[in-house]
Amino acid sequence: MVTESYDYEKIGRTMMYYGTSFVQEANFPFNFYLLDLPESLSGRACYDLVKLWMSNMPKGYWPNWVVGNHDNPRIASAVSRKYVNVINMLLLTLPGTPTSYYGEEIGMENIAVSEDQIQDPFGKFDPSENRDPFRSPMQWDSSPNAGFSEANKTWLPVHPEYQTCNVMMQRNDSSSPLALYRTLTALRESELPLHRGWVCLVWSDADIFAYVRELDGLSTAFLIVLNLGNGSITDLTGVVPELPREASVRVSTLSGSMKTMSLAAIKTETGEGLVLEYHTREPIHEVSRFRENCFVSEKACYFSALGILYKNC
Repeated sequence: MVTESYDYEKIGRTMMYYGTSFVQEANFPFNFYLLDLPESLSGRACYDLVKLWMSNMPKGYWPNWVVGNHDNPRIASAVSRKYVNVINMLLLTLPGTPTSYYGEEIGMENIAVSEDQIQDPFGKFDPSENRDPFRSPMQWDSSPNAGFSEANKTWLPVHPEYQTCNVMMQRNDSSSPLALYRTLTALRESELPLHRGWVCLVWSDADIFAYVRELDGLSTAFLIVLNLGNGSITDLTGVVPELPREASVRVSTLSGSMKTMSLAAIKTETGEGLVLEYHTREPIHEVSRFRENCFVSEKACYFSALGILYKNC
């Protein structure tokens, strides 16, 4: 069960909805803090918002992440289309449960709504508070009403560019936001460290937010590098010498990416994200200087001889 709490100023109140070791309230309260990311988009701001939740969440509980909802501008309109893929990569590579607002997987944008079209009760009272621009019909295909309805008119108008931004257009386009979203979802489902392992926040600056996903008992680990600022070349081996010199590129938000990458010179463009795979016998969460930046939820370990996860480890 999930609860909805808007105690933004006092995160401790939000965490109370997890309950206690004696009484469970909900599986988790919605984490809306990443909705603030467009207001100060940067690697460091993203690091701060992720750590805010993970460091305040009761030990052993399950996190969750929300990057868009019906009360806030769509990502493509709030910060531009070039950040849609990297923010979806963030959502789908953090530990816990990701929550996507419909249309964010294809990069839908806000619509223009005239006063006579307003449906939002808040908007009818004060048009400046209208939330309808974020609530347009899902863009399924290029048919009338974007394939959302066969009616003569929809509750709210569809986006005027729905014929070029819709599910059908993106389904067979390997470079589309939808293709990336599906690739990341499949990777998340197939790789244990991405949905049951540790997260270690290893680097942030004005442009870059980087973190490691790893699992006890498994040598495979993932380094996630997200560029939320300007083009950058980052040397993570200087900051984290336990990392290998090179890693394999499993997923990139940009097409034509290299198959391997030097971790001493990770080159990323604005809005680019990378999922890098490597193998190690030195887990980052066991390094003392990173202990305050490493978090695990519902801890489990991998037993390679039987290929199973087990608790109490």
